[in-house]
Amino acid sequence: MKKLLRNRNFILVLALVIVALIVLLAASLIDFSPKDLPSTVETLPTATPVSQETAAPEATAAPAEGESAAAPTGAEVFTAPGYVYISASGEGRWFALPESEPGTITVKDGEKVNVIRLTSNGVMMESSTCDNQDCVNQGEVTLENLSDRVLYNMILCLPHSVSIELYSQQEMIMMYDAQMATQQ
Repeated sequence: MKKLLRNRNFILVLALVIVALIVLLAASLIDFSPKDLPSTVETLPTATPVSQETAAPEATAAPAEGESAAAPTGAEVFTAPGYVYISASGEGRWFALPESEPGTITVKDGEKVNVIRLTSNGVMMESSTCDNQDCVNQGEVTLENLSDRVLYNMILCLPHSVSIELYSQQEMIMMYDAQMATQQ
């Protein structure tokens, strides 16, 4: 055993195994799915700062006596090809991908400024006042390249605590229907 511990290769492999186990444990504790699916989704191209405020759902006619109001299905709620969840400093907001004209969303927190560009097919960090520009260099997340990217559907600006997540219409429908099923 002493001879094994003296061998540098054995110690290196043991250290790598321990680090891998720690990373796997940490990854299993982190929930990467977005919280609080929207009851309404904002559309672009108007620039909007990120906040927790969401528009109240439109009032609908009350069901007749004896009838129960049926909740809409995910397919009825989510009609855009994709949806973006933007979170900054603990606050977040959902946006539908615009149908035609690209739009920008500016997230400001004092001197920290991030400009996010939404197109009909994806999202990208257009500019940021952070020093390293890693978020800008992550490129565009599109509905087609989700599975090919290292960060899958996310763009992160760690210095400004801004995260952007792109979800397809089908993913939104599945998450919404699952959330509605747990509420019943």
